Amino acid sequence: MGVGASVSQDVGPAGATLTLSGTPSTVGVPVELQIPPNALSQTITIRITETTDPPPESIADWSPLYHFQPEDLVFALPAVVRIPWSSTDGLVPKSLSIYWSKNLATDALTPLADNYVNAGFNQGSVRNLGWAIVGVPRDASSTCP
Repeated sequence: MGVGASVSQDVGPAGATLTLSGTPSTVGVPVELQIPPNALSQTITIRITETTDPPPESIADWSPLYHFQPEDLVFALPAVVRIPWSSTDGLVPKSLSIYWSKNLATDALTPLADNYVNAGFNQGSVRNLGWAIVGVPRDASSTCP
């Protein structure tokens, strides 16, 4: 679980990169949301929160659960999200993914289609804000390459 830290920034048509760092989960690699130019038509306050919420029971978590707000925001162009993770044994499951949901109350967390694993983080693109966690399906948590 995270520590409840958050960052917010006003972002407009020029785009921006929001960075959340300084927590135990983001040592070495921050959480980032890269919003490209022309993804927004007006200036909006965007927030990233490392929540203190436990992970969903269906996901073996490798990161805290993050909340990207406002949830009803849709980008005209995809934004890139990067989320750090940690491994206690050095093994990385081959199915490690960013799981994303627009609204946890109504939508399941599903893997991002263009998700990829890098050294200590996963990255993918999104068209809307919502909830995210890096992990694997609970039944596949021990499947490593």
